[in-house]
Formats: sequence, structure tokens, C-alpha cells
Amino acid sequence: LKLAEAGDAKAMYEIANMYFYGFTNKDGCSVRDFPKAYEWFKNLSAMDSSYSALAKSMLAKMYYRGVVPAEKQSFEKSFEFHRSAALAGIDLSKQQYAFMLSMGMGCEFDYNAAEQQYLSAIKHGDNIAINDLAKFYIRYGEFKKAADLYARAIPHRKKCQIPPSVI
Repeated sequence: LKLAEAGDAKAMYEIANMYFYGFTNKDGCSVRDFPKAYEWFKNLSAMDSSYSALAKSMLAKMYYRGVVPAEKQSFEKSFEFHRSAALAGIDLSKQQYAFMLSMGMGCEFDYNAAEQQYLSAIKHGDNIAINDLAKFYIRYGEFKKAADLYARAIPHRKKCQIPPSVI
């Protein structure tokens, strides 16, 4: 806590996560405190640090879930924080940014931008984005694209011969 209070970005991120996800204090009680998590993430997001984008991703998650203190759920704010974190390279935010674009959550629906975000995430090794893009294609009637994507994602394996004694 002392390091975080002194402005150490990594310590601030760890403290914020502890408050967000919860921890057990010295008395054995569970502690989860969204207002404190929000303050730590908000302060960290304003810093010039490699942890700033991670903090923005977590703020986006808080706005998406509606757990920001004294504020209502805001897909618009979630979208903005996810976009900022995605542009900074945070994988979870890239995925969520693409999803929000594909659904028009907190933004205008944009088929092409959503598709490009999913393809970019896949290009950078995000395997979950493969499934998400395939579901996106199915949602909008692009069944061939979805099938092609699934076919590329599933490694081709030799057919196994099951011994008769196992059957």
C-alpha cells in the first residue's frame, strides 16, 4: 500500500485489482470495494505508465457492469475506455471493443469496423476472437465466412481407428 500511495504504477494496479476482485484481510474477512478500486484505476489511468492502459480496460469493465460509484451503467463510457485500451494493445479491450462495435453498444453499429477489429485481434494471436468473429458472421447471415473461419481454426487431424475391443 505504501508503494501505491507513493505513486508506484504496478503497486497501484495491484491494489486496484485487490479492491475490484476482493481479498481477505488480516481478520479473515472478505473485502471488495468498488469505490476504492475505481479511485485507484482512475488515478492510474491518468498517469504516463505501462499500467495506464490496463487501468483503462478495468474502468471500461466497471462502466460496462455498472459498478462505478455514484454513476449508472454506461456503455458509452465503457466503449470509450475499451477503445483507448485497445489502441494501446490490451487484448481483452480489443475483443470487447470489437464486440461493442458489432452490437452498437455505446456507439453506432459499424459492421466493417467490428470485422476489422476482430481480424486484427486474430492476427495478433487472440484465439477467442476467432469464435467471436464466427458468431458475428452467423449473426449477420455470413454463414460461409463463419464456416471458413471455423475450418481454418480447427487443426486437421488424422482419423483415429478405434480398436474393436473398446467399442
